[in-house]
Amino acid sequence: MIQPDVLRCSVLHVDRFGNLISNLTRQRFEEHLNTSKQQQFVLRVGQYNVPKLSNSYAEGEKGELIALFGSSGLLEFSVNQGMLPNWLRLDLGEYLFKVA
Repeated sequence: MIQPDVLRCSVLHVDRFGNLISNLTRQRFEEHLNTSKQQQFVLRVGQYNVPKLSNSYAEGEKGELIALFGSSGLLEFSVNQGMLPNWLRLDLGEYLFKVA
């Protein structure tokens, strides 16, 4: 189902630290946000909401799910001091979240 104010991305890669690397660029995210009616976002990964974008991995508390744009410019999801794929059980190519 296509929803007009929802942006989806999928898992491209799981790095050696267990971070999920998406196919969503910062530019595409910002373009979507700027053209959105509400200009707000909710990041949803599986059944979990991520309330904000972090600037670094260190911003998260131990075990906290965080989202940030990595050095590649792609949106990444991580669990501070944890392995996200084991936590969420997502596979490559699977949709990660929506921005609404």
